[in-house]
Amino acid sequence: MVLEEDIPKATEILNALKEIKRKSFACPHCGSHNIEYITSNRKTSNLIFSLLTWMFGNYAIGVHQVWHCFDCNEEFKEPVELNTQTLYEEE
Repeated sequence: MVLEEDIPKATEILNALKEIKRKSFACPHCGSHNIEYITSNRKTSNLIFSLLTWMFGNYAIGVHQVWHCFDCNEEFKEPVELNTQTLYEEE
């Protein structure tokens, strides 16, 4: 919780922290930082489970989550973790 007049500064700090976190992980295939932890739609079990939960519960739930690189379009279990101390010093 922040004061209303502090919202711009708080937003700036949160965005800076989000950027540092984004730069601390990389794709093991291409080295890109444009990655995100997502529910994979490539697994057949996810498709079946999503359809069943949608039919019987009116909402779809995915099960299998993986890291996805939006630059090389690869999916992987764990990203490469970079040295975050260096990233903090650069800011």
